[in-house]
Amino acid sequence: MSIRRSAERLWLSAAQASGILEIEASKKAVAALETALEAATNRRAAALASHDEVVSQHASTQQQLTSLMQRRESWDSVDVTRFTELTAKEHALKGGISAALHERSEAEVEAERAQRSYLRAMQDKYAAEILLGEKNKLLSTGVWLALLACNTTIFVGTQAGRGSPRPERASGGPRPSPSFFSGPAPAERGAPR
Repeated sequence: MSIRRSAERLWLSAAQASGILEIEASKKAVAALETALEAATNRRAAALASHDEVVSQHASTQQQLTSLMQRRESWDSVDVTRFTELTAKEHALKGGISAALHERSEAEVEAERAQRSYLRAMQDKYAAEILLGEKNKLLSTGVWLALLACNTTIFVGTQAGRGSPRPERASGGPRPSPSFFSGPAPAERGAPR
């Protein structure tokens, strides 16, 4: 159990130092803001549709009133009742247009605010991912340099541990022929004729 806690603490400290926790938090923030943006966009679309519907109803009511007013000389009791209903409806729709326009404006502002927040969160996430990539490059380069230093140290140590050259070479004796050369040494072949 304590090994597990130690491993979790080690992972958390490594994740925090590397920036992985920041990226995970950014991903969650982006997901939440994306949901909020979608809701705001849907609200804006509904407000726009509502406003368009009220404006359309108002235009239709005005058209019907205009048609009634053109034949005002021949009205009967049904036309008078219809005129009264259409006039009341037109006044109600004028208030509805104002309310729908106000709702539409608020929905537009909310959608723009949600979009800005979402884009800002995406930029923060992108910056954190770039920073993590740069940290990984530095870490990789550091590990590579450390391994190169270890390899160089081992190589130099083994070369120094080999000691002095072979005695026959130091004394000026014959030089061994390379392994790929299978014939007599160049001095033994003779001079060109």
